Amino acid sequence: MAAKRELVISLFLKSFRPCDILEKLKPLGINERFIFRTIKRYKTGSWKILPKPGRKRTVRSPEGIKRVRERVRRNPAQSGRKMAKELGISQSTMKTILKDDLRLIPYKKQRVHGLTEKQKAGRVERCRQLLKRHGGCEILFSDDKLFLLQDHHNQQNDRIYAAHLSDIPRDKLAVKKIPKCFQGYGMVWGCFSKNLKVPLLLIEPGVKINTI
Repeated sequence: MAAKRELVISLFLKSFRPCDILEKLKPLGINERFIFRTIKRYKTGSWKILPKPGRKRTVRSPEGIKRVRERVRRNPAQSGRKMAKELGISQSTMKTILKDDLRLIPYKKQRVHGLTEKQKAGRVERCRQLLKRHGGCEILFSDDKLFLLQDHHNQQNDRIYAAHLSDIPRDKLAVKKIPKCFQGYGMVWGCFSKNLKVPLLLIEPGVKINTI
């Protein structure tokens, strides 16, 4: 950036107009605003960018950032607190390096169903048997789900804003806790296959589904 400013000033001292400077330096990615701002700063004597005052970085230096990057590359599952302790830096500095300098986001591990080699082989064998038995037929998959009709209450997040407690109606503030055996419920049944999707069916209360 400093080299570009010096180039603009050198052309300006040679009596080039701003439009001529723009035409010459446009391939370098210099726009008109940058040229006018640089010339204005030159006229006021403040066109050179002075070094920023303050203490020189000792931890968030390129060498320190490189050490953290190499550690994350070797083991991306390391704890930021543990790395900060081993490298002898503060946790806040480690957090800044990971977030601002390396642009890393700590994603949570996802829990999935584990399968042993024996279970995998058994599933493959059962799939082969199903294809052999029903290879030319339409296989129908069905399931049902019971939904309780009472609203879920989150004691921490469900709030009502008011100036005074007396301003809130009693029926809005109170949450009735009803045992599950007395709650309303609804049963939904659905099924699908390779080429078919049946609309969801709402089962009336009291109706029993024994067979299809």
